[in-house]
Amino acid sequence: ILNRQGKKQEAINTLNKSLEIRRQLNILPDEADTLSTLGYIYFSLGAYDSSLDTYQKALSIFRDMGTRSEEITALQDMGSVYKKLKNYPESLKLYQQAFLIAETTGNCPEAARSKFHISEVYLDTDNDQQAITSSNETLAIAEKLEVIETKLVMQATVNNVLAKVKLKQKNYPEALEYTQKAQSLAQQSQFPTVEAIVFTTLAEVYVALKQPQKAIQTYRDQLALYQTLSWQPEKSQTLYDLAKLERKEGDLKAALSSISEAIDIVENIRQEIVNPELKTSFFATKQDYYALKIDILMDLHQQDPTQGYNAQAFDTSERSRARTLLELLNESNADIRQGVDPKLLDQENALKDKTTALEKQWSELINKNPSDQQKAFFQQERKNLLAQYQAIQDTIRAKSPKYAALKYPQPLTLAEVQQQILDSDTALLQYSLGEEKSYLWVITKDGFTSHILPAQKEIETVARKLLSTLKKFSISTTNTSEAVNQLSQLVLTPAAKLNQKRLVIVPDGVLNYIPFSVLTLNNQTLINQYELVNLPSSSSIALIRQETQNRKPAPKTLAILADPIFSADDQRIKVPQKQPISPTNPNPNLNQLALNRVTKTLKKSRSLADNNQFARLPGTRQEAQAILALLPKTETTAAFDDQANLNLAINPQLSQYRIIHLATHGVFNGEEPTDSGIILSLVDAKGTPINGFLRLNEIFNLNLPAELVVLSACETGLGQEIKGEGLVGLTRGFMYAGTPRVLVSLWKVDDQATAELM
Repeated sequence: ILNRQGKKQEAINTLNKSLEIRRQLNILPDEADTLSTLGYIYFSLGAYDSSLDTYQKALSIFRDMGTRSEEITALQDMGSVYKKLKNYPESLKLYQQAFLIAETTGNCPEAARSKFHISEVYLDTDNDQQAITSSNETLAIAEKLEVIETKLVMQATVNNVLAKVKLKQKNYPEALEYTQKAQSLAQQSQFPTVEAIVFTTLAEVYVALKQPQKAIQTYRDQLALYQTLSWQPEKSQTLYDLAKLERKEGDLKAALSSISEAIDIVENIRQEIVNPELKTSFFATKQDYYALKIDILMDLHQQDPTQGYNAQAFDTSERSRARTLLELLNESNADIRQGVDPKLLDQENALKDKTTALEKQWSELINKNPSDQQKAFFQQERKNLLAQYQAIQDTIRAKSPKYAALKYPQPLTLAEVQQQILDSDTALLQYSLGEEKSYLWVITKDGFTSHILPAQKEIETVARKLLSTLKKFSISTTNTSEAVNQLSQLVLTPAAKLNQKRLVIVPDGVLNYIPFSVLTLNNQTLINQYELVNLPSSSSIALIRQETQNRKPAPKTLAILADPIFSADDQRIKVPQKQPISPTNPNPNLNQLALNRVTKTLKKSRSLADNNQFARLPGTRQEAQAILALLPKTETTAAFDDQANLNLAINPQLSQYRIIHLATHGVFNGEEPTDSGIILSLVDAKGTPINGFLRLNEIFNLNLPAELVVLSACETGLGQEIKGEGLVGLTRGFMYAGTPRVLVSLWKVDDQATAELM
């Protein structure tokens, strides 16, 4: 009930309490049922990994208990997640497994349901004939069902699939016939969920038949049904569908009203969620809502440029980006653990210890050729511990007086950006890439213009071409110059008349990966004309300024960590070693194992030498010494060789310095972003292996109120692109730790070139 009302966090909290009680009573089937419901809520929040993990736990219990009917349901649930992820082969495999068990055990209702899901996969993969065949097979099974309501539900849903097939085949009269039949059957079944699903198909058929008013009325009937049931998430989806149709029909004011109401529901659901990852995943699934509202507002601006609709479009863009980062930055300045029950903090530490112990066990096993079963066990245990750790952090947030007192920061409006962020020397360029059109808003202290750019696909094609040439060639080559000019024409032409000295770039989508410094404006490279600043959102800089304006400057100027030792056969190690020690040699702890995993993704990288060891970077010593020479010794500290280690990087004494300069290897793991980080000395002065991997999650836990952190390493600016959040990488970690400015690299840089630049 709470889930349907959009109270997702309350629903999760209630289920977790239920799980705790069921585990105490050792009621395994009920525990698995609760896990299944939890998996469904994670699924609805777009947290597909968490959903699959939770369903897998439920499936394991059902299999252990031998409850075949529930096993079938769990397989179907997992199949639905893979279908949503467009992993159709895996989805089809799970549905077929479910069907086979149902058929073997004579479970007629589940056999029908599994066969129905199979027909949905065929529909999504354009296998129309197989979808029809599978649907007819479902109907044949449904005929044998004894419970009349179940039979009616199956018949309604199958007719709905057949209607969609006919819709794709542009056989609209038959599509309408199937949909109306589905609607009648759904009404007879008295299952409003089924009737609601059929409404969506019916509206789509009316649109195809060029009967938009009937389609609009159908969506309104669907809304009335959801209103009666108090189903908020479903209501927001219908409002979005309705707004799309109203826009298409030219009723922009009605479309604006519909999409605004949909976004209000999304915002209410999002605000209630405690877990930052769940907030982020849910918000990512709703970015289409914000994009549609921007389109509608810009259409209205085209109709009447005097009403400020383009300013509202900018405000909507700002509401759609980096919201979790804003809240994390806000949270990082409040000690949310203060006043929390010490038992919770003990549990948090105990989970950290358990994780470390597990990784040590794994490190001992890895040299003994573990079986696939052992590998799967450790992988699942690692996931379980991570889930428990996240859950305890959520509990700490929920029970923290400091967290409860925090007010969510609101994104800035256009007027606030002009008042609070910009001075007369600064212009802000904010991008929004859309399916039909993209937009650029150019904002100065006393001016504002909006510009329509090509669709996202066109910009992406040119941007990826530029990124590809940058990786292969230097900036001065013909190939790169051509790609630079093409992208500059697409995204920068509207800024041609700017006479400010500083540009603040708020990118979107693929533009997060583009170093704007290489683009050209008025036939000159941008970096030669302007100071350039990149931001995840306009509002983030306002919050950073607010939090740092009363901060006392650190007493000293510069701390440098450079030229670490990565292996025991380095010539700087004086003690002879019988065997070279590389990052993949144990006794590793949790960080070491993460480093082992990330090195596997770097085999073809210039960061690794032929023996899979990190190559020494002698240029980092040269750059450090050159920078140190610019300042009095009393203002600086420097650590080289084995002294450039993790213990120093996490030492509170670094907070005494205004600039932290880390000159070493950086790694980004796109598959597991938490395994990204900075590589420091991996051996001590005697060549004994030590943990030297400063991971992203540890960076989040630093207290580092420096004015600037310089990551003089390859690709430190990269991160996982998440819709609505931009790049989630090392930059975000250092911002959370208290640093307002981070200097990072978007590509692999030669050691000598880096030294010259720095």
